[in-house]
Amino acid sequence: MILSITDGLLLPTMAENTPAYVAVTDGNNAPITNATVVVNGQTLNYDADTQRYTGLLRNEPGGSVSVSVTVAGVTYTGTQQFFESFPTIYTFPKVEAPTNTAVWSTQMANRIEWGGVVPRARSSYQVGVLDPETGTLLWPAGRALQTVAYTEHSVTVPGSTLTAGTRLIVVGIVDVAEIPGARQGSGLIVGAFNSRRVSVSTFQPKPTPTPATSQAVGFHIDPAHAGHATLATGQPVFPTTSTWTTTLNNKVSYPVIAEGKVFVLTDGVLETGTGRSLYALNETDGSIAWGPITLPFSSFSYAAHAYDHGRIFTIDFDGRLTAYNAANGAIVWSETLQETGFFSSAPTALNGLVYVGGPQGELYAIDQDTGAIVWKAITPDRGTVSSPTVSADGVFVVAPCHASKFDPLTGNLLWHNDGPYSGGGAGVPGVFANNQLHFTDRCMSSPGTGRVLDAQTGSQTGTFFGDRLPAFSDQVGYYLQTPTLMAVDLASNTTLWSFPNASDPFTTAPIVVGDYAIAGTSSGKVYAFGPTSSAAVWTAMAPSPIEHKEEGGSPTVPGGNAVGDGYLVVPAGNTLTAWRLVP
Repeated sequence: MILSITDGLLLPTMAENTPAYVAVTDGNNAPITNATVVVNGQTLNYDADTQRYTGLLRNEPGGSVSVSVTVAGVTYTGTQQFFESFPTIYTFPKVEAPTNTAVWSTQMANRIEWGGVVPRARSSYQVGVLDPETGTLLWPAGRALQTVAYTEHSVTVPGSTLTAGTRLIVVGIVDVAEIPGARQGSGLIVGAFNSRRVSVSTFQPKPTPTPATSQAVGFHIDPAHAGHATLATGQPVFPTTSTWTTTLNNKVSYPVIAEGKVFVLTDGVLETGTGRSLYALNETDGSIAWGPITLPFSSFSYAAHAYDHGRIFTIDFDGRLTAYNAANGAIVWSETLQETGFFSSAPTALNGLVYVGGPQGELYAIDQDTGAIVWKAITPDRGTVSSPTVSADGVFVVAPCHASKFDPLTGNLLWHNDGPYSGGGAGVPGVFANNQLHFTDRCMSSPGTGRVLDAQTGSQTGTFFGDRLPAFSDQVGYYLQTPTLMAVDLASNTTLWSFPNASDPFTTAPIVVGDYAIAGTSSGKVYAFGPTSSAAVWTAMAPSPIEHKEEGGSPTVPGGNAVGDGYLVVPAGNTLTAWRLVP
């Protein structure tokens, strides 16, 4: 067996790149120890430990190899040509040309792909995963590499067969030539092998605690993007005046409310190269607890954030994901997810993971403690992924005309739904409620038409009218089809009421606290509605107009209202206003 190996990958640095192993046996398969074995003019030495003749050679791709074995005065010869190139190894979840390392998880099926060589009719691939320190074969089980037909170009390695640490992927292509006159089954095997390192990680989920009063931990309040907040008192008590108003340095994002603080981002200024700012405000009076922290400048002003386990996670347009200590704003870690930017969806954090959607179908799950990629999946349509919507058993992502569900801990694709048309651009996040996924699908033939999918199967079960994210209480769904806000009974799918507001259109997606829906308008007016009537039960005014900021693909920080820790917090222009809903 003559194996050609790329320089420096599997062997120490040396002039040779081709180990040769020749076994010579008699008719009873007993080793013959006194043969003369010559490969390309070099005589090999017999190794009693392996019972083979071994040596190191130097061969170039495309060159030929000649073997002669002389036993008892009889010489047997064989020749074969090396392959022109070495396999190029790719890995899933990383499908582009590989960097020096990739990251796998013990909790998912990890995929190896390869290309870059022209197989022959008798050739096959040999694939395995090794411990680079000991040379132990970790996958497949046993002592031999996995044989793969020359027509195939990928294998799947179960994560359960691996352990955490640095591992070595080995992929080779081999071919066999007959040796005339030798015993049947004899042959000359040549192979071209390549390898690459992979880091295997083990992630243990950290369940997110349930606070007594619900917090607003991300875009549209909760990981399910359902826009639903609860209060210890059950129903809100709407105040006559606001608790506080704070003016910040630029237009303000949706608020995240947790740990007694309100966390917001503000837009950057592209003309001056000023990055976005991250603030933490005291929720009781709006004073600055820490910040502003200026985020590094990126090619667009987009940035978004989420909270879990005492940390604030921000993502910017260039794919820079950063974890901050929520108590003091100190950076815990910062990682750039990929070299190509165009990230435009908010992160979602839950159970020790941060989920981030990428620009070309990527869905990342990041360890909150370390910033390491636990898994990375690719949506079948490879469209720009929306802010991930997370339930107890799934991570849902939406792109125009498409929706997908992945396993939260492994990244395995559970289902994919193609819409009736094809489309591009960024997807608007889905809303998970009542075991259904609701999303305003931008590829539907009727503008503003949304789709409803069964969360377990991905099959479409209905549609709705709305051009903003809907919000849900236990019995009622609230939908905004600008300029009209509607309440729909979920059991009967009948409209309970509608409120057309053409003179002062609603600009924000509705949110729900208790049984009440809250939405803001272009003039800065904030409405609250009960489930049974379009008569507003409460109104208030923000200091500035409330702009609609895109829920997917916005070049600026996304907007939206939130309720957390008993406070309704509304961004309007450069201002942030809070109303206390619990006496």
